[in-house]
Amino acid sequence: MGQLFPIEDYRTFGSYSNTHNKIIVICENATSEAGGIKDTISALNNAFVNAIQNPFQPVGSPLHSKILDSSVSQIVQRHNNIASKRKAKFS
Repeated sequence: MGQLFPIEDYRTFGSYSNTHNKIIVICENATSEAGGIKDTISALNNAFVNAIQNPFQPVGSPLHSKILDSSVSQIVQRHNNIASKRKAKFS
């Protein structure tokens, strides 16, 4: 897990979990730090694992989950709030 490569105004982070899930997160340079992204990626992986544990989810079909969508929105919002506080602290 870590930074993959910078792209102009963005940073790209990635993770490959032991469950063979690949998670890629793209953040603006001004609001991303490697320390906070680890928690964000871990939370995203946990939300995904919780969503696929649904016994009514057909194996091999696309994952459509309102709970996962809600969880991801909350995780992104939390990351943005933390990043903006860090940015304000160091500005």
